[in-house]
Amino acid sequence: MNIRTLLIALLMTGFLAACQEASNDTASTEETAAVEAIFYGDKFDVATPVASTDLTSQMIDGQALEGIQVSGEVLAACKMKGCWMTMPLGEDQEMRVTFKDYGFFVPTDCAGQTATIEGRAYYDTTSVEDLRHYAVDGGMTEDEAAEKYTEPEIAISFEATGVTLAE
Repeated sequence: MNIRTLLIALLMTGFLAACQEASNDTASTEETAAVEAIFYGDKFDVATPVASTDLTSQMIDGQALEGIQVSGEVLAACKMKGCWMTMPLGEDQEMRVTFKDYGFFVPTDCAGQTATIEGRAYYDTTSVEDLRHYAVDGGMTEDEAAEKYTEPEIAISFEATGVTLAE
């Protein structure tokens, strides 16, 4: 074997080793990225969240629940800028989730994803005006919203300090 062939063989071995190391780094980076959650608002350690469909049973005597984590499907989100979303409470009821101090938003197309939220659950009265506003932001026409919402609504609401979404 001449020196030229030996040098080419060594160079090829070096390139193959470098490519193998690079692909291993890429794989570990991809695995890490897949595990890391994307947070909107404050980050929080996901503990054992209450299922959104079980939240009503946790609200004893109508008392607000502070610092609670809730998980469930996002049914809808504000189509204008993601300033609210809804989650199921069970029995054809929904909970509106707003974001503390209007400080962050979620993607407008997050319906169907699973959200884990942390913050404050409480009973609230939503005015007819606000119900109509939310309906229009959700894609309803003003006439449809005016016809559907004629009375204020008392329901569980949630003010989130942080949200994470999963497909």
